Amino acid sequence: MSEIAQRTEETRLRLAAGLEPTFGNREDADLAASMLVSWVQGEHGDLINRGDRARYLAALEKLPKDVPLPRMLCVSTNTQDLGPHWRVTFALGNTAHESPWSFLTEVAANGYASRFLSSWAKMRGG
Repeated sequence: MSEIAQRTEETRLRLAAGLEPTFGNREDADLAASMLVSWVQGEHGDLINRGDRARYLAALEKLPKDVPLPRMLCVSTNTQDLGPHWRVTFALGNTAHESPWSFLTEVAANGYASRFLSSWAKMRGG
């Protein structure tokens, strides 16, 4: 594993552990941490030279500061095993992140998304 990949994963794990109280469960904390790291990666593009790497690593250390609020989308799906259900996807930067949860109704999916985004705002200090 490269130094960049190792530092990225260490940051993701540290963030997830630290965010668990804010989000109320490990799954949502993991989702938020993955979104944060992915956002920094997207903002910094390919890590070609030492200067880019240094800026990227500095940005990782600043997380979760200066991160925008994600957009959310609730989508109805139908599978043979579960029947109709709703999934929530959050978009941050150019990347979509699907929540691990599914819901029986759109109202429940929207309620979850609202709670997640409220926790996100708390994480950012807002």
